[in-house]
Amino acid sequence: SAVVAVSIFMLIGMRKSKATPAAAMRVKRFRLLPLALIMIAVGWIAAYVSAPATLNLEKVNDKVACGRIEKIDYKEKSMLMQIKLLYSVDKKTRLKKTFQESHIHLSTRGCDYSFTAGNLIAFKLDLEKITNLGNPDEMDYARFLFNKGIQYREHVAVNEVEKLGNDPTLR
Repeated sequence: SAVVAVSIFMLIGMRKSKATPAAAMRVKRFRLLPLALIMIAVGWIAAYVSAPATLNLEKVNDKVACGRIEKIDYKEKSMLMQIKLLYSVDKKTRLKKTFQESHIHLSTRGCDYSFTAGNLIAFKLDLEKITNLGNPDEMDYARFLFNKGIQYREHVAVNEVEKLGNDPTLR
């Protein structure tokens, strides 16, 4: 917002400085600068708004979470699900905490073909941040998933995931 404000003041100042032809020629070189700054500011704001929520893993892990399956892929002996976390429940205090727009990758050992997109599931959280292995020529998989809104993953046995019901979305 500060960059946008500076750009607006620059535009106003440039407009007022065009009183004489000589002043207009001096300002003409810089006429695109305020517009470029506004475009940069809009890009920053869009990146900030669309960035996935960062979770404090120390506070979140070891709690039971409820989430909705957004996407599911069945493999031969496993499932890979994209889960939208809805809320977590602390086992001791029974307090319910709602997540901000958070998505995770949940993979399982074993398959349960009754799971479909839109199902509500519960599982114990033991999330880890997705990172790259550090190979020089590898694809930046962590950045790829970050751009899709996913920063964390978890791997559990299929019997540790409990199906709670269905919450279909319009899609």
